Amino acid sequence: MNHLIEEVYKHKASDISDSNGKCKVCLDFVDNFIQDFLNIILNAGLGATCQDGCAAIAQKIFNGSQIVDAVCTIACMYEGIEEFVDLLKKIDIDPIYYCQELSLCAWTDNGNVKINSVAVQPPKAAQGSTFDITVAYTVINTTGTADLILAIQTVDKLPLENEFILYQQTPKQYEVDIKLEATPNQNCQDPICERWLPGVYIVDITICEAQCDSKHPHHKIYSKGSANFTITG
Repeated sequence: MNHLIEEVYKHKASDISDSNGKCKVCLDFVDNFIQDFLNIILNAGLGATCQDGCAAIAQKIFNGSQIVDAVCTIACMYEGIEEFVDLLKKIDIDPIYYCQELSLCAWTDNGNVKINSVAVQPPKAAQGSTFDITVAYTVINTTGTADLILAIQTVDKLPLENEFILYQQTPKQYEVDIKLEATPNQNCQDPICERWLPGVYIVDITICEAQCDSKHPHHKIYSKGSANFTITG
């Protein structure tokens, strides 16, 4: 996943919410801090406890957040410290599946979603412009924790992709708005950065139950859609 996306996409979706907050905290923890937790526990030796590891992670990363400490401790104590550490070592870093296994994120095998439309406005604009990408979709059967992947086929072939979590949603119509700033990054530290050259760009949207590239249970692709926009010279 290209990190540049974090700089150019700004996501706004009032219908996407995590009702109890625990799923988001768990996903953030798994995404970013598994290795830190393992290092703390392994360095502490045989006397390490769930409380030790979780308190240290909360203090180091989240400025002593009691919510992070509590969610981490619940998950660890639910499994037991040895099993929890073994599980962290074995998993292939699929945050949604892991948090579903801990009953912190919702899951279902019966969800159903249909993308109704993908639109980009304006359809044509100069480099440096902001494009509004709107994804309209219908939840037919209640979802678990779903994944929305936005990928852009660029003129210079640099892969651009980002992931948005869609927490459990009940049947109705939804809309996600994403703002794309097609401005070259002047402070890029990588050898190659997106230049937003003149030409046609394809926007591909995929919505899945669980992580779209997951190999674990409960995963399936719900729906796909696409649109395009043009950057002028």
